[in-house]
Amino acid sequence: MQIKPIEQKKLKKEELHILSKFFNAELNSDELDNLSNWLKIDENQKKFEQYSIANHISDLSVKKYNVDNAFEKFTSTIDSDQKQPKGILLYFKPYYKYAAIFIMAILLGFYFINKRAKLSSRLASVVVPIGKKKSIELPDGTKVVINSASTLTYNKDFVNDRVVTLDGEAYFDVPKYKGQSFIVELNNQIKIKVLGTSFDVKSYHEDARIETALFEGKIEIISNIPTKENIIINSNTIAIIDKHHNSIQLLVNDDHTKDALSWQKNEFIFYHEYLSDIIHELNRFYDVEIIINSHELEHNYFSASFKEGASLTEVLRDLSISGNFNVNKIDATHFEIHN
Repeated sequence: MQIKPIEQKKLKKEELHILSKFFNAELNSDELDNLSNWLKIDENQKKFEQYSIANHISDLSVKKYNVDNAFEKFTSTIDSDQKQPKGILLYFKPYYKYAAIFIMAILLGFYFINKRAKLSSRLASVVVPIGKKKSIELPDGTKVVINSASTLTYNKDFVNDRVVTLDGEAYFDVPKYKGQSFIVELNNQIKIKVLGTSFDVKSYHEDARIETALFEGKIEIISNIPTKENIIINSNTIAIIDKHHNSIQLLVNDDHTKDALSWQKNEFIFYHEYLSDIIHELNRFYDVEIIINSHELEHNYFSASFKEGASLTEVLRDLSISGNFNVNKIDATHFEIHN
């Protein structure tokens, strides 16, 4: 709702609703812009100052305010103000603008602090440490297996807002629920939208690639990159998004689809992956720090597989032989890779 400047000395109910939403930290970005434009009018600055002092300056705690009570309180303040000698009002009139700006600056700070607090209180996060895995069930019945060093965040009111944010890797078995879409947000540019399906997503912020393996159903990969179109993929397909080259590769009906869940069995199966991403995965699984001291080696591709129980020494030895590089062990948890 856009607030328009008015000539009356008393605030309208619709304006009070906007101001009430402001103090309850409930305005969206458009409403904030409208409020800012409304405050550019001198008369509105005066009203805002009077309303703020009457209702909120003495109590900046986060709580709900009753609009009708605020309206009565505000009008009584206006009436009281009008009874003051006109000379006093004329004396202070030049300062209304600065007072309103000052108050607005203070309250904007509280607004965004309260906004963040409200958002935080509505979110739940599942954090899985390095070397661990965790299985959970979301309120809509979605079953999730979360891999090592991953974080899954979702709204506590999940049945009405089926959106999760993932940093890491997880397998989702999503049931259909009242026709509502299920959305996985991977970063600021990629989302995965489904209705009911099972799929695996690997999206660690430090990795160069995002991988989605679809086992059943259909998903839509939504990109906020202007030059990229959304892609719909069907079952038994892997989508590989290369963040370095801003490209998407589809492996359709590929034998490697089933290998996407090898991590649940503590196995490693790498197919044409950057050495840097392989090393990141080893760091997360074995809880070590392996550093590649060669930019060229980081972007070399490798394919390899290691069964459950393979030691870090075995994995590094086999990779170094196939990649013709050297591994220097600094101590039990620190290693360097170089040409």
